[in-house]
Amino acid sequence: MAGTHRRKRHRGAALSAWLGAGTATVGIGAALISGAALAQAQTGGSATHADHGGRHTANKSTAPHDKHDKGPSTKPVHATRAGTRSHAHPSAAAGSTAATRSTATPAAATDTPTKRRARDSTTNIKTTSELAAATSTSERANSATLAVAASESGSATAAIEKTSRRTTASQSSTSTTRSDRTTDKSTPLAALATVSALASTPVETENAASSTTASTATGTSTSWLNGQTVTPGASVKLSLQEISQAQKALGANLVPQMFLSVAKWALNTWQSTNAGVMAFYAKNSTGVIGAFAKFALDMNEALPGLAQVALYSAEATTSSGSATRALIGQAAQDGKVYGTVKLTTYNDAVPTVEISINGGPMVKVLVDTGSSGLVINNSSVGTANSLGNAIGSGTSGYTGGPTYAFDIYNTTVDFGNGIVTAPTAVDIVTAGTEAAYEKYLSVDGVVGVLGIGANSAGPGPSLVTSALPGELKNGVFIDTANGVLQFGPNPRPVRVAVSGSPYTAGVVKVPVLGVTAPINLAIDSGGIYGTIPSTVWTAVGETQVPGGMEILVYSADGSTLLYSYTTTNTNAPRVTTDATNSDQMNTGFTPFANNAMYIAYTTPQGETDFDL
Repeated sequence: MAGTHRRKRHRGAALSAWLGAGTATVGIGAALISGAALAQAQTGGSATHADHGGRHTANKSTAPHDKHDKGPSTKPVHATRAGTRSHAHPSAAAGSTAATRSTATPAAATDTPTKRRARDSTTNIKTTSELAAATSTSERANSATLAVAASESGSATAAIEKTSRRTTASQSSTSTTRSDRTTDKSTPLAALATVSALASTPVETENAASSTTASTATGTSTSWLNGQTVTPGASVKLSLQEISQAQKALGANLVPQMFLSVAKWALNTWQSTNAGVMAFYAKNSTGVIGAFAKFALDMNEALPGLAQVALYSAEATTSSGSATRALIGQAAQDGKVYGTVKLTTYNDAVPTVEISINGGPMVKVLVDTGSSGLVINNSSVGTANSLGNAIGSGTSGYTGGPTYAFDIYNTTVDFGNGIVTAPTAVDIVTAGTEAAYEKYLSVDGVVGVLGIGANSAGPGPSLVTSALPGELKNGVFIDTANGVLQFGPNPRPVRVAVSGSPYTAGVVKVPVLGVTAPINLAIDSGGIYGTIPSTVWTAVGETQVPGGMEILVYSADGSTLLYSYTTTNTNAPRVTTDATNSDQMNTGFTPFANNAMYIAYTTPQGETDFDL
C-alpha cells in the first residue's frame, strides 16, 4: 500500500527525469542552467481488472486475485480466487452486447472462474462532444502573428561542444534505469555525432528482426480513445514551430535565444536519427556491435530530455508574464517525448505504479491493459482542488466480487517526475460501495485500477494516458523485468506487433495434447495467471492446467511466436468451460513478465508490440 505523503511538483527536480527517461543524460544540462546565464533569470517561472498472470511463486503467502478473463461474453471477467469479474468482450458471441458508453443496461455476465473482470459499466454522459469539451485542455498561446524564424544559428553546436568537454552525463536519480543499459556513460559530442552518422548510413531493414502482423479479433469495435489517436512526431513538430516563433519574437535577446537553439537542435536531431538508430539496433542487438547499437539508441533517446532542460532555461530567462514566455512554456509541453516512472510487481504478478489524483497522496494502482479508464476510491483523491460537478456516472462489478457505483469527474493525474495529465475523466467510486471495492483490491496491494487498453470492454469513459502532453500520449512501454513504465514513443524496436489492445486474434498451441487452434486473445497485464478454454485444453475434468505444460501463442496467421512458457503449479491458466468463452483466452501477466511490451495508441483499437 502506498504511503500518503504528498509529492510536490518542482519543475527543476523533474528535469532529470526527462533526460532520456532512464537513459544516460547528454551531460550538458548542468552547464546550461548554471552560471551567468541563470544569474539573469527572472523568477517565475469497470473498473476492469485483468487476470494477473505471471511470475507469482507457489510459496507466496498471499496469492493475488485472478483478474478479468475478457472473453466473448458480454462481460469481461475479473476473477477472485473463487470467481471472476468480467468486462464485456468487444468480440462478443452472437446475441451478446459489446460494451459501449451508452446508458443501456448491460447483459448479465457469464461466470468464468479464474479472473475478475469488471462488468460493463452504465455510464451516463450526455454526449460525446460534451465529454470532449469537459476534458479539453486550455487554449494554446495565440501565435498567429508570429512568423516562422529563419534557420537556427550554429552557435548551439559550439555551446554544446564547449560544455560537453567539461561535463559528463549524470543518470537521473528520479527515474528507474533499465538494467540492460550502460549506466555510467560519458557523453562527448562525438557520441552524438555517431548517432547522426548511424541514421545517415543505409540500413537493410528487410533483415531486421521486427515484423508486424495484422491480427484483429473479429468484431472488436469498441475504442476508448474517443477519436484521440496520435500521429507520432506531430507534437515535436508543433514544438519546433513554437520554438521558431519564439526565436523570432525574442529578437536580439541572446541568452534565451541560445537555449532555444539548443532545444531545436536536440529535437531535430532526435527526429532525424531515431528511425536509423532503431533499425541499426534491430539488426545488431547482440555482441560488441549490439552494445554499441544500444548505446547509440540510448543516446538518441536522451536528446528530448536535453531539449526540455534548454526550453525551461529559455523560459526562465524570458520576461515574466510575456506572451513569448508562455509560448516557450507551451513548446516545452509539446516537446515532451519520454517520461519514465518506477513500475513494481506485487506478488510477482500484479504490475503497479504510484499516482496522485487531484493533488492527493501518491497511491498504488494496477496497470491494466485489460481495461480502460482510471477507477479509484474517493479516499485516494486529493481535496485541495475542487472536483466540481460530476460529468457522468455508472456501475460496474465483478463476477465473484462486489458491484460498485462510480461518478465521473474531470481532474488531473500526476505520475511523478513531471508527468501530469490535463484535466481528464476519472471514475471515483461512490461512498456506498467504496469499502467493498477497497477490500477487494487490497489483496493485490493496490487501491485502484489504471486501465490503458484501447479496445477493452470498459469502463472508460476514456484513457487517462491520452490526456498526457506532447508525445507522452503516444503509448505506454511496460518493462516489468527492469521496473520501468515509460510514456511516449516506443523506445525499442518491435519484434512483432498485433492489432488491438487487449483484444486481438491469435493461435494457441499445446504440444502435449497435439492441439493447435485459432483463438481470440486478451493480452491482459492485469490478468494474473490467465485462462484457456476447454476447447483447447481438452483433458477431461481439469479446471486448471497442470504444471510442466508448454503453451505457445502465435499471431493470427500462426507464423510468428508472440510468447511461450511452461506452466508451474502456481503460474498456470484456469480452464474455462462455458460456451461464451469457448474461443477466448486471457494471456494473464505472463507475456509481460517475459517480454518488454508497448501499447500504442496510433489506431482506434490500439496496438500491442512485443519488443526486442
